[in-house]
Amino acid sequence: MRAHAQQGMAAAAVVLCLSLAAGPAAANKDMPDAAVLEFFEKKVRPVLAEHCFQCHSTQAKKVRGGLLLDSRGGLLTGGDNGPVLVPGQPDRSRFIEAVRYGNVDLRMPPRGRLPDAVVFDLVAWVRMGAPWPAGDAPRSTGKEHFDLQKRKREHWAWQPVRPQTPPAVRDSAWPRSPADRFLLAKLEEKGLSPAPSADRRTLLRRAWFDLVGLPPPAAEAEAFVRDKSPDAVEKVIDRLLASPHFGERWGRHWLDLVRYGETRGHEFDPNIPNAHQYRDYVLRAFNDDVPYNQFVVEHLAGDLLEKPRLHAVQGFNESILGTGFWFLGEEVHSPVDIRQDQADRFDNRLDVMTKTFLGLTVACARCHDHKFDAISTNDYYALFGFLASSSYRLARFDSMEHNRRVAADLWRLRERARGPLQRALADALRPSVEHLAEYLLAAREAIQTRPAGVPGKLDADLLGRWVDHLLAAAKDETDPLHAWAKTAAVKEPKQRTAALVDSWWKQEAQAATALRSAEVVLDYGKAGADWMPDGVSFGPGPVRPGDVRLGAKTQNPIAPICDRGAAEKDPTWDALRPAAGAENDPGALGGFMAAGRTLRTPSFTITRGKVFYLVRGRGRAYAAVSQHVMINGPLHGQLILPIEAGERFRWVTHDLARYKGLPAHVEFTPADGADFALAMVVQADSVPGSLDRPNAALLRLLSGDAARSPEALAAGYQRLFLDTLERLASDRLVGDADHARLAGWLLKRRELFGHVR
Repeated sequence: MRAHAQQGMAAAAVVLCLSLAAGPAAANKDMPDAAVLEFFEKKVRPVLAEHCFQCHSTQAKKVRGGLLLDSRGGLLTGGDNGPVLVPGQPDRSRFIEAVRYGNVDLRMPPRGRLPDAVVFDLVAWVRMGAPWPAGDAPRSTGKEHFDLQKRKREHWAWQPVRPQTPPAVRDSAWPRSPADRFLLAKLEEKGLSPAPSADRRTLLRRAWFDLVGLPPPAAEAEAFVRDKSPDAVEKVIDRLLASPHFGERWGRHWLDLVRYGETRGHEFDPNIPNAHQYRDYVLRAFNDDVPYNQFVVEHLAGDLLEKPRLHAVQGFNESILGTGFWFLGEEVHSPVDIRQDQADRFDNRLDVMTKTFLGLTVACARCHDHKFDAISTNDYYALFGFLASSSYRLARFDSMEHNRRVAADLWRLRERARGPLQRALADALRPSVEHLAEYLLAAREAIQTRPAGVPGKLDADLLGRWVDHLLAAAKDETDPLHAWAKTAAVKEPKQRTAALVDSWWKQEAQAATALRSAEVVLDYGKAGADWMPDGVSFGPGPVRPGDVRLGAKTQNPIAPICDRGAAEKDPTWDALRPAAGAENDPGALGGFMAAGRTLRTPSFTITRGKVFYLVRGRGRAYAAVSQHVMINGPLHGQLILPIEAGERFRWVTHDLARYKGLPAHVEFTPADGADFALAMVVQADSVPGSLDRPNAALLRLLSGDAARSPEALAAGYQRLFLDTLERLASDRLVGDADHARLAGWLLKRRELFGHVR
């Protein structure tokens, strides 16, 4: 379930309010309406059960003060000091006086005053006339065993539907269907007879108003009156059912059930982006006569269908639009208690879902087993978990299926072209790499002596590039030629090389120790990492070390070779734009167009207070704590973190200390047109450590006999890079992070080998 659209789908908000009248006339205590009873069951009974029943119920070991509060009669009768309730008059009710804590001699519950909001609810309940379900027996504290299965076996509403034989009737000529016989039998039982048949004009008006909500045109009525054909009624009905007004007429009832609106409510009443797409989906479903079981599945899990229902003409994904109904509720932009806000939002969604699809008030089971409908709190929180494992998003419903097909074709073409391109690149670089040792030695000589001439047949321009690069490499430990730049020009190069190797190993050990102490949320370097993109922008899966990716530039088709497992944005999809008129999220989340371009982590509990992202490039991280999605106020702006990581992977810190203990997931969205990649997400007390671990293949070279002299070391570098090119040509880089880094360096530094970048 996720809200959706490129013309992004989402949902709408209607604030459902309970109107509290000022006196006892607000409700008939003998026959309270459904809304008032729901208020009692959700706001009053749970408070009584939790704070009062232990001392004031029929299940209490010792009833205090002779007062029972587990029935309306007990409140009216009162205890040793008389009645405690005056319906409609909270100021005259000792029950309210006690919970207000105004009388120092009468304060209940004794362990501490109830929250103001709870006291307000109790006052409102008494002002409404203290409604209580008719015939409701005293309740216990809920600790006794409730036999749920027994309730299901005994109550008629839970029995399976069984075929019934239509009853016999005296007027056998009147029924036109078996259902008519049931109606007529009851009429005859009461001594009644059916109403006479309607005249043709009345029949036509009834059909029009019933099916499309409009009166028939005068000409249509005259034509129907004159039409004496036996199928005249059937023709009218078929025509009305085929009218687009049919969906408009009956879809409105469904929209009422799911509390459709186009704003989120609360302060400023922000728009719900693209809510009208859900409305139009419902109207199309009614007009297209979508089977009800399909309609239900689309609402509950339309984004998970392997074969979604597609629009008959435009081919877009219809099924995913149904999930938008989950988000047609109020969203608060700055809840003080963000976890409570999530519980209330989810309660609203479950209440709407179960009333709409089951006809049951399952939301009562938020606090206690709902014995009337045989719904347990386990059932309620199982449904709660369904919502907690899902999340809101906008989706490019109109193009997602098309883009998936294009992406699959593109990936197959890339895989087909990858091998030949790798061989061509290796063949192009090999002749120059075969002279690598000569250039290294010549550049070393040039740096030391700055000779006027160029030795041998070496290209002067290339040699100048080598000199400049080695001067820079001496300051950059991540460059594979750093060791050469630091040691080849000094006495005892082997001793200096050994010191460098020892330093690198210590750094590696420190980084590994720091990472082991962290709590890993997501690591794309390991197989089986959760892969949850919301579109095609990140490709079919994480890249692996050694993967050679094709870029978007024809003059430079090979993008940098991957040297670590990561989710990398595919620049091919930078041109993807939302359809004209598509709306983005309101508030701070609207700064990026996230639809179809976002990657999320699995859900986790914030335990350390700081979350670290191993990222490259520019983008945004949004920590969806308790699935809060209205970032438009002063309290929760820190949930959004701009990312400016540069060309190399580095750790970025997201301080979420104030949300410790709460559930969350993180959503990453690249900046428009920018490079972006995510490798890891961890929780830790401090930055996990250095990322630039030593290259094992290079360390083997530097630790061996090749380091005994500059000439031997230069020859060793040449062999190492030629071996890397051979791996590139034979497609043996995948999974080999060390040679992948060397191959990436070769491609990135093609100007050192006589190639224009």
